[in-house]
Amino acid sequence: MIILGIVAIGVLIVYQANLTTLIQLYIIGVFVSFSLGQIGMVKHWRRALRGLKTLPPEAAKQQSAAIERRSAISGLWINSVGAGMTVLVLLIVTITKFTHGAWLVFIAIPILAVLMLGVNRYYRDVEHEIQMDDDVHFGASGDVAIVLVNRLQKPVMKAIDYALAAKHDKTLAVHVAITDEEAASLQREWAEHDMPIPLVIIESPYRTYTSPVSSFIKSYREKHGSSVVTVYLPQFIVGHWWESILHNRRSRRLAQQLMLVHGVSITLVPWLLDSSEVIYGRRSRPLPGQQRGGQPVAQVPARTPRKTPGDSAS
Repeated sequence: MIILGIVAIGVLIVYQANLTTLIQLYIIGVFVSFSLGQIGMVKHWRRALRGLKTLPPEAAKQQSAAIERRSAISGLWINSVGAGMTVLVLLIVTITKFTHGAWLVFIAIPILAVLMLGVNRYYRDVEHEIQMDDDVHFGASGDVAIVLVNRLQKPVMKAIDYALAAKHDKTLAVHVAITDEEAASLQREWAEHDMPIPLVIIESPYRTYTSPVSSFIKSYREKHGSSVVTVYLPQFIVGHWWESILHNRRSRRLAQQLMLVHGVSITLVPWLLDSSEVIYGRRSRPLPGQQRGGQPVAQVPARTPRKTPGDSAS
């Protein structure tokens, strides 16, 4: 729709919104469509008649076949006359209006036809590529979940909670360490909070994230068999357009690149920031698992206006 709108604006600019000129484009386009439709119906009825000739000569089918044959012949005559008339009108309009702006249609139609044929060929090739055959088999021998951890925060806790609730065969937390101090700090926090899953530290001195995680997944699959790997990525849900520029850049890059690794699927775990209340009317204040576990959830206190030094206590 956006492309069509842009093209329409371009046509209006080129023809300066002159109705007398624009009507020529409409006439040509309409009669081209009518002619193609009528010719298509002629081909349809001819194909139907050829199919009726190949029917077996059984007594029970002869009467219905005769009725269908008469219907096909009448349809062929009607659409043949319609095709002849619309093609004749198209030729007349083309000859008389070609220099009045109708020439643009004869440039646009071949271009659009080539584009549509290319799109159709692309979908046909994709359909052939994903078609089911006897070579397709199920070979996964395990199920492992990986929660990517940058720092120990509530969004990470929610991702861990989701991974545990899915009951994978094995659940790991993976941290890509840029410095030794960062890794040691996270390990201390992990032990202090008694996290329920083991933490794996991957060193990355060159400050890359996707390559170390991909190598870890490949080595894990080589060691433990062709496991299905589900990577859990926390993602912030924001309420302002400019916040999307400040958040989720790394998670988007990781998701796009890890989806190219064989046997890996990505699960994005949303965490609603306070600003998301502007759009969605709620925030991710309850701790992960509280509601599902039946624990009481503390109510989020309403925000109170900030007092200025001149305000007096009531």
